[in-house]
Amino acid sequence: MVDFPAPPDENTKQLDTIIWAPYPAPAVFEVEDFALIPKSSACGALEIKRSNYSNTDVEILKFITLVRTGAIVWMPETPTPKKVPGLGVICLLTYDISKRLKKLIEAGEAVAIFDVRDGRVDVRNRDVLVLINFLQFVVHRQRLQANRDDCPTVALPAAT
Repeated sequence: MVDFPAPPDENTKQLDTIIWAPYPAPAVFEVEDFALIPKSSACGALEIKRSNYSNTDVEILKFITLVRTGAIVWMPETPTPKKVPGLGVICLLTYDISKRLKKLIEAGEAVAIFDVRDGRVDVRNRDVLVLINFLQFVVHRQRLQANRDDCPTVALPAAT
């Protein structure tokens, strides 16, 4: 994820999945499934974890905080209340979850797709639906962005 001007203490963000469209600007660089894109073209992002290892909750919370502040994806002047264009996705919920991770899941800011307990694998239906609703929300955001009267643009450096 690239943006200009970038805050001096900010590194380029590497994200697991960026949901983007080549509007208002195409990718700066794109090869196979790797791309550098302007933040203004990003409509949503996913932080994907294989399982709920010891630090997963902290990493997802840090990611959600960055999304909420507009550091990762395009944010309209009036963001949709209670809707965050980022989601933490845990593929396998393998053991007891932390209180923080439980709160993130209850708030719809993280999902776990499969629950693995005692050698049994169960689909977490509610979380799959939360993921589907999130993807629909991101599509809606892209449509809103594409239909704005004031075309969003990539910020330019000062002329010399």
